[in-house]
Amino acid sequence: MRLLPSLVVVLASLVLAVPAGAASHLWRFSEFYSSPDKSIQFIEMQEIGGSNNETNIQTHWYATNSFNQSHAQLLGSPLPFGTANKKFLVGSESYAALPGVPAPDYVLPDGVIEPSGDTIVWWFYQTLTIPDDTMPSDGSLSLNVVNPAMPAQGFFIAENSPTNFAGETGTVVLEEPPGPEQLPATSGWALPAVVALFALSAWALARRGRAL
Repeated sequence: MRLLPSLVVVLASLVLAVPAGAASHLWRFSEFYSSPDKSIQFIEMQEIGGSNNETNIQTHWYATNSFNQSHAQLLGSPLPFGTANKKFLVGSESYAALPGVPAPDYVLPDGVIEPSGDTIVWWFYQTLTIPDDTMPSDGSLSLNVVNPAMPAQGFFIAENSPTNFAGETGTVVLEEPPGPEQLPATSGWALPAVVALFALSAWALARRGRAL
């Protein structure tokens, strides 16, 4: 009977210790972005409960209508302690290769989100449907959740602003495609071409004058 108090203390300590290392249920979607060709994409997640222990996401997964329906692709590593009110960033491979943007905390293949309409699943914690023709894909704007803790409040559109777990934030700026090559006015044959054009015009006028 003397062992009972000690056993109670040990069991209580174990019960208190388990949640500290196993929490992961307070992450919610906060922002989605896609480039026009669907190669550069990111998903931003927000911790909504003020908990520092939301680290245990290494076995979790994302799925969309066209990606990871088998749930075989896992995130693979936990987050550091100190998650309260933080964000973490999931980017496509092409996003991760961009210079000057916040580095993604996790990387997924290109094109996992269909901007014209998709259903995105975050493990067993959240399923969010992006309605048809809601998500911008102009390369500048992103789709933001008004209140990640209450996603039913809907979305708003703003300039994309990815933020990673380290607190680094930025903006994806796509390069303008090159336009048609312009012939410089000082090219080697530009002046002879202009002279030839004037000579041709003069010859045509002279012939017209003789005909009259």
